[in-house]
Amino acid sequence: MDLNKIVDKKDNDKALGPNTENSSQNKVKLETLLSEFFGIINDKATPDLLKEGVNGYYNYIYKKINNFDIKNINLSTDDMSLYDTIRNNDDDKNQKFGIFLSALINKNVKAGEKVQITIPIPVNRLFYKLKDSEAHVNIAGEYLGDFAKNSKIYADEAGDGAGWGMEGCELYVKKADEFIGRSAKNSKIYADEAGDGAGSNMETCELNIKKAHNYLGYTAKNSTIYLEEAGFFVGLSMENCELHVKTAGGSLGKDAKKSIIYAEQAKETAGAGMKDCELHVKKTTDWLGVKAKNSKIYADEAGEGAGIFMQNSQLFIYELKGNLADNALKGNNTVYLGKESYEKFPEYHGKVKIWEKKT
Repeated sequence: MDLNKIVDKKDNDKALGPNTENSSQNKVKLETLLSEFFGIINDKATPDLLKEGVNGYYNYIYKKINNFDIKNINLSTDDMSLYDTIRNNDDDKNQKFGIFLSALINKNVKAGEKVQITIPIPVNRLFYKLKDSEAHVNIAGEYLGDFAKNSKIYADEAGDGAGWGMEGCELYVKKADEFIGRSAKNSKIYADEAGDGAGSNMETCELNIKKAHNYLGYTAKNSTIYLEEAGFFVGLSMENCELHVKTAGGSLGKDAKKSIIYAEQAKETAGAGMKDCELHVKKTTDWLGVKAKNSKIYADEAGEGAGIFMQNSQLFIYELKGNLADNALKGNNTVYLGKESYEKFPEYHGKVKIWEKKT
């Protein structure tokens, strides 16, 4: 079947323009796509997805499908029963349909062209292995744009794993679930809201998120991260990174290496276990810098137990709200307090230095 017959060709500069097709026309397109899709997956010659793997299955579909113009296609329809067989509760068919659409796009969209998909349900693996293109979708399932290269991808919503393994890309998502940008390389990632694990294991990336959950930037390398609000364990085990966050939960920068962290507010155990790092925080609570090594830690305000088990490090606290850890003054450490805090704790006289903070 030649799918070109169901899609009107449009110029590249109109690829993102308004779509005026009615639900009946969209239904015909969807029925034709589904007919082609089920014809392929029900063919006995089609490999098993679990045995072949996503890439092997994709390669088979790519060779099998027909050519047609898919630069701008609206699959919205009043007859939602057409989607019953590929909804998320049937993950196998849903993922296969996403691979099918991705193969169609990649086979027919030329380098530099734009594609827009409008679809009423989230489909997994959409824009898989997209290359040298720009793609838009209103809603996506899991693994949006995974292993894409040199492309720009836009989505209002996306499921887990958006941008997984992409390289040289830009990803824009308003609301993403877990692990957006995981294992991405040389890419820029933007999200208004993201779930756990955003940017984990990414390398040489820039991550911009307004509100994130926990474990953001876990094991990231050589990357820059900008956040407004995040949960616990932000920057966990990252290396050679720069992190900027307004408000963070507990254990900010835990076990980070060779990184610089800037925060306006952070909860307990900020900088725990970090090594060869710098931490700048305006306001934090207890146990700042626990077990930090070879690091510099700066805080306008800190709570109880700062510097506990710290080694070979420098700790600067302008306003100390509780006692220093006893061993903060050992282990080849140097501690600085603001003048008022220095005077407030005479027991530290001769053991700490006055921090002449420059404004």
